[in-house]
Amino acid sequence: MMKTIEEQGKSKLVNTMRKVTRGLLKIKIDVRRKVFKQILEALGPNLRMFISGGAAISVDATKAFRDIGINLLQGYGLTETSPVIAAEAGEVIICTYDTGGYGYYIAINHGNGYITLYGHLNEQLVSVGQRVARGERIALSGNTGGSTGPHLHFEVRYLSSGRADAWNFFYNAEVKNPLDFV
Repeated sequence: MMKTIEEQGKSKLVNTMRKVTRGLLKIKIDVRRKVFKQILEALGPNLRMFISGGAAISVDATKAFRDIGINLLQGYGLTETSPVIAAEAGEVIICTYDTGGYGYYIAINHGNGYITLYGHLNEQLVSVGQRVARGERIALSGNTGGSTGPHLHFEVRYLSSGRADAWNFFYNAEVKNPLDFV
């Protein structure tokens, strides 16, 4: 990303705008997604968070991502058998394998319109219809489906109306940013 900015002769401008947007954030004004729109669209217009599960990323790279509006989290030591826990209590509504995308995955209905999905699992420790508690171990992380390395694919979806079943989960539920719940 920085190499392309340098090649275009925009390093000074981008660095200045990073400082400006950091200052604005201190007074609760966030214009990063507007100011760095061109960069963000090149990375993927819906990218909001990047999670590194392997080697540490440099402090400079971490700051650069945050400065342009992408949260970068570093999760050291994630393996194909790290425990996965339920984000909240609820009922398991999907526990299956998807050949193309999520691999082994689980979806939990929390009864308040919110449904969470846990994908690319190595092993599922629950079954459809089972009630789970917040923090209960439900699976082991993995590298199944359309995965490029061991990690947990986590989604929060909101279903404003209708039955919380597999069909409504995929076709009617709105995907939410998990950071909104932290």
